[in-house]
Amino acid sequence: MQRSELRDAAAAFRYRIARVLLAGMLALFAEVAAADEPAAAPAAANTTETAFTPAEEAPIVVWNRTLITLRSPFGGLTPAQRAEAAEHRFRDGLETMRPERLSSTWVQTDDASGGDADSV
Repeated sequence: MQRSELRDAAAAFRYRIARVLLAGMLALFAEVAAADEPAAAPAAANTTETAFTPAEEAPIVVWNRTLITLRSPFGGLTPAQRAEAAEHRFRDGLETMRPERLSSTWVQTDDASGGDADSV
């Protein structure tokens, strides 16, 4: 293999890795944001509590990999509608992202830490 072929193969590999990492981080951030919704009002004192059983499950799949499974409606959308919309956003974002414009930053607060990926 010539040096230019090796360089091109390495660049393609880095590009694929960057896309997978960005997709995973976006899915994680989307689920964390969805989990931050306000808690529902407490049930009346004389009603019995029942365990939550999700009516449906909808996985978000990117590049044949399940990133997360949605189980509850949010914002008036079913889990299936939310998963489909998320997959479209991932697909559109990955098509327009350029690896040379990708940056990441480690973010840490008092009680949490994580990565922040950005494509400028």
